[in-house]
Amino acid sequence: MPEDYDGLERLANSLPENHKLLTDIGQMFVTVGMCEQAVSAFLKCNQPKAAVDACVHLNQWNKAVELAKNHSMKEIGPLLSKYTSHLLEKNKTLEAVELYRKAQLPHPDQKLTAKQNQEQEIRGYQCISRAVRGR
Repeated sequence: MPEDYDGLERLANSLPENHKLLTDIGQMFVTVGMCEQAVSAFLKCNQPKAAVDACVHLNQWNKAVELAKNHSMKEIGPLLSKYTSHLLEKNKTLEAVELYRKAQLPHPDQKLTAKQNQEQEIRGYQCISRAVRGR
């Protein structure tokens, strides 16, 4: 028996916000890989975390990051880490850096570089200080 996903989408759109069936409908869409429809259903019943999880499950990482950011979710850091690992496994280093730029977060390597620069600067000041005292 073929499924009527267009009808299911129409049903989801016609249901009032926070209707108890929206979560089940969202899960049905996830099961068959219909990310946009799943996200729409989850958001309509005020479940942004489920929407983000659906995107991650369906490898729609950009959408997951966008949703997490738009809904001020605390999980954006771990989400970015997962996505970055996913990109790096596929040798997409530039895309990983671009992801952090779009999210307006420093790339982990930049944090490390900044820390190394700060430590170098402190060592430089210490050397200058010793040289000045030694005169």
